Amino acid sequence: MRINRSRLVDFALQLVGQDSVSGQEGAVARRTLAEMRELGLTASTDDWGNVVGVWHGGPGPIVLLDAHMDTIPIGDLDRWHHHARGEISGGRLYGRGAVDMKGALASMIYGAGSLIGENPPLSGTVVVCASVIEEWVEGPALVHVCKQTHPDYVIIGEATDLMLAIAQKGRAEIQVDIHGESAHSSRPHLGINAAEHMVDVIQAFRDWRPPVHPHLGAGLLVLTDLHSFPSPALSTIPSRCQATFDRRSLPGEQAEVLLPLQTIVANRLEGTNARSSVQIACEELSTYTGAVVTTRKLASAWEADADAPFVQQALHALGGTGLDAQVSTYSFCTNGSGSAGVLHLPTLGFGPGNPNQAHQVDESLPIDDLVKAARGYAAIIRELMQMN
Repeated sequence: MRINRSRLVDFALQLVGQDSVSGQEGAVARRTLAEMRELGLTASTDDWGNVVGVWHGGPGPIVLLDAHMDTIPIGDLDRWHHHARGEISGGRLYGRGAVDMKGALASMIYGAGSLIGENPPLSGTVVVCASVIEEWVEGPALVHVCKQTHPDYVIIGEATDLMLAIAQKGRAEIQVDIHGESAHSSRPHLGINAAEHMVDVIQAFRDWRPPVHPHLGAGLLVLTDLHSFPSPALSTIPSRCQATFDRRSLPGEQAEVLLPLQTIVANRLEGTNARSSVQIACEELSTYTGAVVTTRKLASAWEADADAPFVQQALHALGGTGLDAQVSTYSFCTNGSGSAGVLHLPTLGFGPGNPNQAHQVDESLPIDDLVKAARGYAAIIRELMQMN
């Protein structure tokens, strides 16, 4: 397979050069759409603003590759030593989104494009998805595209240092609300102090031990926000207190992620007149096309069996490109929460760059990784299409 290195690198540089924070991916979407078409993919933009490129090689499996277009903001430009909107220096591509994950998007498009016109043609369909709003919520945009394209296999392009990721933790934003009764702070016995009850709940949560996974490690529960009402209190004990927790879940426990916390809260408030609720937060988001997406802030954990045929075939494919193919896991959430966690589709992760570079000042990846990744994507596609 032949990858046009100079065009690939130039395209990745152009993508990094376009600002595309979540909800503002329009410019990158238009550039991506044009490049897909230039390379021979049939490309269009859906109602959410996801760019979907398709190539039909004949009857066979549908392999979908996903990379999100949005990034976090650049942050303080004074802290960057290289150009935050794209620079090539010392054999590396610098800039916001180079690793997370415009480099992978460019490699996917060129990897898929390199298969067009092969003789004999491959039996199957390639779908390249450039998705929106992943930095806001992992999964829903890819689920939206999967329901349109019906893939048999999904490859997530989040950075893996060119290893093959087969699992990730999930993430839930959990809101705990405690309602009491206000009273003058000089007569606290006449009210129910919601904040004091929340202190008891927070301490109980700190004493709780989440389950442990043999490869992903321990689940996590971290307090991220805390408010009491009314505010300012003005000599009034709070009648309501709300705490937000980041809960990193493990495969197999997603359905029960709230249950242990609800039990802890109920036990702590037993015998009091305080009332409580423990629930997954919800959010309403608008994409750059104006589509309104209402979603729970819940990204499912997922895991593939390392011995599964599609995993072994992908490893074999990567080894055939000269990569030292190894199995790894993601320590963060990806759109695989949608394809694997929600839709239960066979899902793998493979991408250029070191994941520790994501969201960092001077974010960068080796130029060579872009080319290696493009070859790796093409090889995985070819191998999976043989699994009829």
